[in-house]
Amino acid sequence: MKRHRIASTAMIVAALAFGAANAQPPAPKLRDACQADFQRLCPGVAPGHGAVRQCLKGHLDTVSPDCKSAVAAAREAAKARRAARAQSGPAPATTPPQT
Repeated sequence: MKRHRIASTAMIVAALAFGAANAQPPAPKLRDACQADFQRLCPGVAPGHGAVRQCLKGHLDTVSPDCKSAVAAAREAAKARRAARAQSGPAPATTPPQT
């Protein structure tokens, strides 16, 4: 159960940091910085259907300075990755071989 909650926390923090469409497993720094906040602010929140994400999102004004800093850094990194992808343009379309 504890491992499941930690894994859920990691994914929720990632979703908060990167946005749901770009969620990736968070860096250990982000997970470590926000784990205590999740446990303190969202006790009893069952993972699934965005419940944990909603809980943390509703408490962003009360998370620790370390968590806020880690989330901000993760958002900036995600923004840089999106900008780099946008500069490289769309992936070339592939056509199936004709037989």
